[in-house]
Amino acid sequence: MKKKKRNRFWLVLLTAVLIMYNIQLNRNPEVTHHLVSSTGIPVEFEGYTIVQVSDFHSSEDEGFREKILDAIQAASPDVIVITGDLVDAGIYAQETEDIRSGSRDGIAGASAADFAEELIRIAPVYYIYGNHEMILLDDPQRNPFKVRLEEMGIQIINNTVMRLERSGVFIQLAGIQDPSTLYKDPVLAGSGDNTRERTEAMMDQIAPDLDPQRFTILLAHRPEYVELYTRYPVDLVLAGHAHGGQIRLPFMREGLYAPNQGFLPKYTNGSYQEGALEMIVSRGLGNSIFPFRFLNQPELGIIKLTNSSN
Repeated sequence: MKKKKRNRFWLVLLTAVLIMYNIQLNRNPEVTHHLVSSTGIPVEFEGYTIVQVSDFHSSEDEGFREKILDAIQAASPDVIVITGDLVDAGIYAQETEDIRSGSRDGIAGASAADFAEELIRIAPVYYIYGNHEMILLDDPQRNPFKVRLEEMGIQIINNTVMRLERSGVFIQLAGIQDPSTLYKDPVLAGSGDNTRERTEAMMDQIAPDLDPQRFTILLAHRPEYVELYTRYPVDLVLAGHAHGGQIRLPFMREGLYAPNQGFLPKYTNGSYQEGALEMIVSRGLGNSIFPFRFLNQPELGIIKLTNSSN
């Protein structure tokens, strides 16, 4: 009997320690460093630093946000990219309803917009829509959240290609929005019966603007279409959406489940090489339907470019 009580005590103690440890993991973002090396990177871009923010999901934890901002400031980035789900659809919808009822002032998505305003004070910010940004499309041109971001100088680069300049030399930054947000797009709304076909339609749309002679970075919310991205002149993909597999066990890299990949997903965390293409998938910073991660620390990605001949 005493042995059973002792075993129960140790089980309860171990469970409590694991819970406390996991709570701390959820409150402290891991800063992950990636060195991207290629002969296609101009020597003028040696050491060029990109901070990737993904899946923030309207986090309102001020202490957590301060840790993120401090880490970004310390990295001294040249640019910051947001690879989708800056806002959370559920929180945004509730805030919208509260504003309509008069119980809340301001705009829906205010906490995410405040966070974005802190980002733009550190470095130029480029943003693509994730699946949760679908909620912004009821009035896509005059949406108050979108308007505020644009007024503060954040560049929304859905389905566009632009140039990043350093010392008179350029690389390309391309972005595609999440395919689930195409339902109100005047051109691409009917571009396919599923998200893969719509993703291909977006890539086909920007393909004429992709210069194969320039090093090209693609911001794409979904990592599961990496094979599709390899068909285009893209060197580096930055993605999110998978939340690190949500639940991870010791020695398990990918986690148990990811949106649109299902159980035992393939792309959730870190760097993947697909032929000549490298893809970096962020575990993201926030949570959505699952409000808690297990052994799966939120992540802030810092990517540094280097010419491999160096």
